[in-house]
Amino acid sequence: SSSSSSSSLSRTELRFFVLGDWGAGPETNDPMRDAQLRVARAMQSVAATAHREGREGKGSGSAHRFVLSVGDQAYEAGVASLPDAQLRFARTWRDVYGVGLRALPWYSTLGNHDCAGNVSAAYAFAAEPSNSWRMEPGYTVEHASPDGSAALAVVVARLDALVEGVRK
Repeated sequence: SSSSSSSSLSRTELRFFVLGDWGAGPETNDPMRDAQLRVARAMQSVAATAHREGREGKGSGSAHRFVLSVGDQAYEAGVASLPDAQLRFARTWRDVYGVGLRALPWYSTLGNHDCAGNVSAAYAFAAEPSNSWRMEPGYTVEHASPDGSAALAVVVARLDALVEGVRK
């Protein structure tokens, strides 16, 4: 029956968001901010639909487990310091992505624009206990579906060393 198929999917599915190049500039009038807000609203809508379907017993009902942020969180040239990172990400992350999305773990890596700034400050911001980011100089993320039949391992490389090597 379709309900057993749906139930099977919900146990084996692993849902997550992948997001890159989302770091609008620090200016509040950055034209990319509107695009970033549209993407955030779409992510919230997709997550809410999955949650609602799960409550109603429709679809897979599998909730999103995390966000994989694949770089360039801070245009154009990264962050200058920890206070700069705190201010920048208050505007471009906390004020943009809703509480539900920010409550998910955000597994992040640096992009080339991020590496143009103070990489240590970006890592220090990610280490603050008040946010749900995880960004370190190389790590592995492992998640499994609720029933354990599907697994995912993502290796997050240390790109700052690679980008520095290319610039020399």
